[in-house]
Amino acid sequence: MGQIDLQFSYLSPAIKQVTLDRDVARRLLGPQRASSYQGLIADLREADFLGEVPGVPTVYDTTEGVLVSFDIGDETALVIKPLDNDWQSAHRVLLRNINRDQEVVV
Repeated sequence: MGQIDLQFSYLSPAIKQVTLDRDVARRLLGPQRASSYQGLIADLREADFLGEVPGVPTVYDTTEGVLVSFDIGDETALVIKPLDNDWQSAHRVLLRNINRDQEVVV
């Protein structure tokens, strides 16, 4: 790990802000989900490829391509679009949004 590192891009300024600013994350997600989210972001930053991130993501094949969802608790998840062909070996990802109960929160 640490040789290539995942490269993030952001679908919106809101997802970028909640990712980069812990206070914004706490305000929008609540303290417990924000803590889980920041832990997931740390794991993503440590990984070379998306498939190296700890945990078991949910993978969806959609009309927009493959989407990968990581649970952060309380029916809330970060949805990522891999920007490379195979999601497990992708090192470029688009942080799309955070969903709670299938509704976009951020």
